[in-house]
Amino acid sequence: MITRIVILLVLFSKSGESNTFCELPFEGFGVFLGSVSHFSWSAPGTIAKVFDLVYHDLGIRLYRTSYEPEFSKVPGEYEIKCNDNKTCHWDEVHQVISKYDNISVFASIWIAPYYLMDMKTYELPTENEIQYLYYIQNITSIIKKQYGITIEKISPINEPENVFASWDHTNMSPAQLCKMIHHFRSKDPLISLCPENSYFWVSDWYKDFVVNSVDCRTVCDIHVTHAYAPNLDTTSPDFPLAYYDLTEYSERGTTKPIWMTEVSSTWSHADKNQMKEALDLATNIVHMVGSTCIQRYYYWYAYTSYYSGESLIWGGEDNSLQLPKKYFTYKHFTSASTNVSTTPHVRRCDEWATAKGVLCLSFEDRNAVFVNGHDGLNPFIEMNGSKCRKLCCTTSTQDFFCSDEMNRIPENSVCSCYNIMPDLRYEGSNAGKKQFISELMVMGLLYLVVI
Repeated sequence: MITRIVILLVLFSKSGESNTFCELPFEGFGVFLGSVSHFSWSAPGTIAKVFDLVYHDLGIRLYRTSYEPEFSKVPGEYEIKCNDNKTCHWDEVHQVISKYDNISVFASIWIAPYYLMDMKTYELPTENEIQYLYYIQNITSIIKKQYGITIEKISPINEPENVFASWDHTNMSPAQLCKMIHHFRSKDPLISLCPENSYFWVSDWYKDFVVNSVDCRTVCDIHVTHAYAPNLDTTSPDFPLAYYDLTEYSERGTTKPIWMTEVSSTWSHADKNQMKEALDLATNIVHMVGSTCIQRYYYWYAYTSYYSGESLIWGGEDNSLQLPKKYFTYKHFTSASTNVSTTPHVRRCDEWATAKGVLCLSFEDRNAVFVNGHDGLNPFIEMNGSKCRKLCCTTSTQDFFCSDEMNRIPENSVCSCYNIMPDLRYEGSNAGKKQFISELMVMGLLYLVVI
C-alpha cells in the first residue's frame, strides 16, 4: 500500500513539467472598430452586418476605438454627436457594438483637439497637456453615459514617432510622452498604455528611455506596440510601405503585459496576393503570441469598402461582404484560442509537425494552429500518439474546410487542430495540471480500490 501511494505521488510531481509555456496567459484576439470612413461610403446596414460576423463568427470580444478631435471644437466643450459623415458613423459603430455582451474596449488617440495642437509640427505643446487630460476624461465619461461602454484603458498617443504620417497624428518624443503619462496616470489610472509605436523595436527603444528619474518602463502599466515592418526593397512597387513584421522577437524586454494593438498589410494587390498575406499574418501571430509572449493581438481595420490589405472584411460592388483568406486565417486563431480557458496559456509547438519550417501555436495543448508556407510539403501531425479530433484548413483553393479524418497539413495552408487527446494536451499549463492531477487521483483511487 505504501509503495503504491509513493508511486502515485511521484506521478503527481512529474505531471505537467514544462517551461515552454509563456509565463503570462494570453487574453485574446481583437480588432479596431473601423474604418469609419469606409463605413460612410457603404450601404446602410453594413456596420451591423460586419460586426455580426466579427462578434459571432470570429468570436472577437476585444475592440480598439479612437477618440476623435471633432469631439471637442472649443476649450471646455465636449460632445459626441452626429455632425458629419465621420462622427455619424463613429456613433453608429458604437451603438452597434454596445448591444453585444462581454466586450472590452480600449482607446487609442491619434491627435488631440485641433485647438490644442501645433498643426505646423503636429506636436502637442506641453502647456496644453492638462487640457488634453480633461478632454480624455470627459470623452471617456461621455462614452460610458451615451453607449454604456466602459473604456478599459487608454493610449494617449498613437505612433508618436511617425513624423512622416500623412494623416492626423501627434509627434511626441519619448521624454515628453513618458513624463506626460507619468502625470496623467496619477490623475487617471486608465491612461496607462504606452508607447504604442509602429514597430516593436521602436517601442522597445521608447521603453528604455529615462528622463529626470521618469522611466517609461515604470509609467507604462501595459506596454503596447504595433507589429509592422517597412518594405526595404527599393525595387518593389510597395517600397517603403508597412507590412507584417516576420521577425521573431524572443526577448519581451519587460515582465509586464504586452498588447500588440495594430498590424496589417498596406501593400498593393491584396486581392491577388491573398494566400501570401494570410500566411504572413499567421507567421506574425505565431511569432508575437508564441515567441514574444504578448497578451493581446489586435488586427487593424475590421472593414474596408473595397479589397485592401488593411482589413479583414471587404465590401463588394453589390453591397455584399467578401471574406478574404486572411479573414479565415484569423478565424483559425480566434476559434482555437476560445473554449480552452478564459485566458489560455500558449506555447510554440513546431515539433508537432513532421517537417521543419512548419510553425505551430498551442493553446493549453488542447487546440493548436499550424502554418505551412511551403510548396509541395504535406507533413503529418505527430503529437506523441495524440491526434486532432477535428482539423480545419484554409488553402489557396478552400476556406476553413474541416474533417475529423485528416492528419496531414496541406501545402501553403493554415490549419487549426481542435480537441487534442488528453494524454498530451494538459502538459505544462496550470489549468491543465489541475485537471490532469484530478484525473490521476481518480485513477489512483480506483487502482487502490481494485488492488
